[in-house]
Amino acid sequence: MGKEVKQFIVKNKEHSYNLPNNWIWVELGNLCDVKTGKLNANAAVENGKYPFFTCSKTISRINEYAFNTEAVLVAGNGDFNVKYYDGKFNAYQRTYVLDDIDINAKYLYYFIKNSLDDITKDNRGSTIKYIRKGDLTNYKVCVPPLKEQKRIVNKIESMLSKTKQARELVEGVEKSFEDRKKSILAKAFHGKLTEEWRGENEVESAKTLLNNIEEERETMYERQCELAKSLGKKKPRRPRKPKKFDNKIISDSDLPDNWIKTFMGCIIYSFRYGTSNKSNYDFNGLPVIRIPNISSGSIDFEDLKYLKENEIKENKKVKNGDVLIIRSNGSKDLIGKSALVNNLNQDDQIAFASYLIRLRPILILPKYLLYLLNSSNVKEQLFSSSKSTSGINNINTKELASIEIPLPPLEEQREIISVLDSMLGKMEKEKEIIKEVKGKLDILEKSILAKAFRGELGTNNPEDGDALELLKEVLSEE
Repeated sequence: MGKEVKQFIVKNKEHSYNLPNNWIWVELGNLCDVKTGKLNANAAVENGKYPFFTCSKTISRINEYAFNTEAVLVAGNGDFNVKYYDGKFNAYQRTYVLDDIDINAKYLYYFIKNSLDDITKDNRGSTIKYIRKGDLTNYKVCVPPLKEQKRIVNKIESMLSKTKQARELVEGVEKSFEDRKKSILAKAFHGKLTEEWRGENEVESAKTLLNNIEEERETMYERQCELAKSLGKKKPRRPRKPKKFDNKIISDSDLPDNWIKTFMGCIIYSFRYGTSNKSNYDFNGLPVIRIPNISSGSIDFEDLKYLKENEIKENKKVKNGDVLIIRSNGSKDLIGKSALVNNLNQDDQIAFASYLIRLRPILILPKYLLYLLNSSNVKEQLFSSSKSTSGINNINTKELASIEIPLPPLEEQREIISVLDSMLGKMEKEKEIIKEVKGKLDILEKSILAKAFRGELGTNNPEDGDALELLKEVLSEE
């Protein structure tokens, strides 16, 4: 074909290790064809006949195929990943399809999987990162003899099958956490976790608490009026008052005798939307709590943006004991995610953004409310109420106020919090252990691949001959 074999061999890459003597380095473009798909990502159809490879780690489906071959597929942008497939499929226009592969295709797949961070290290693009065709075709591949390639693939798959089994066990435990948490919260809000406590403690009925809440609502409003008057400000608008609480007690025989079921609006002084004023990292005004700051029941203050101004209406600020809930987002999973505001200093002035709603409870322990918002019963009511407009899911204050909730006496709320803190705290420690184990599995899998392509799996046989002979055969066939 007019080209000598030596033209295809490249100099060894600079490494701190040496490859076996019978291995060579070859640019990937000399070992396969590098193509791309022709379709847009939205060409996927549900339950399609063939696999459709986009840049997502998840494989879509489609009813027409453009390829019928053994191939390695590399995502050209976004969430870089690599896949192997043998058969009929189609591909997105930014997915690279490596076919007509002159070496063991699975060997090439595992090699690219091991080298993906290196291949994509110079990826371009300010928002969506991408790689060019040349990043692949010019990339150097270490090529052992064909028999050794097969042995390496067999060894890798044997070792990874063991890590896969371990990962499946770990992920099974991880998935059980959410079910266990749902079960614990369900028991808590049906009084099951505090049955023994109730037998040993006599407290007032939650009906008395609801009476006290109504009185405190008026007291809180009067205090606000007095404060406004002392500051020479306009009298605040009275928060929307629920109907007489006697009409707000819902019959529920599943609850303990001294509990009641009522509506969220009966225990909250005010539901407030946050500020829609623009915020930025470079502004010097008040810090603003946004959706990214709502983290696992608490506020993460590590990534704050700021308003231009230092003054803002009081109803756009938070104080200790407030609960913030996400009301609007493209992801339905985030709707209803909540966090408790605490540990603020007396002089701290912090605003909250418009995609959040502030709940200010009356005579209810804020952490009880936080746990309640995380219960499956409340979440189901939230999700059933949420509406989608142009792909954005929303809940409003009226829907929040109408959520039905169990209300125990204040003393039992404290006991419920104590029990939940203990039980869910243990689960969090278990999660940390699982996270650590998964991290070790990741390291082990990377180590297996790294050793494979350094010739350190103990599979190399010098009697296989030189990989140069393989390349000669490839060229002679061409």
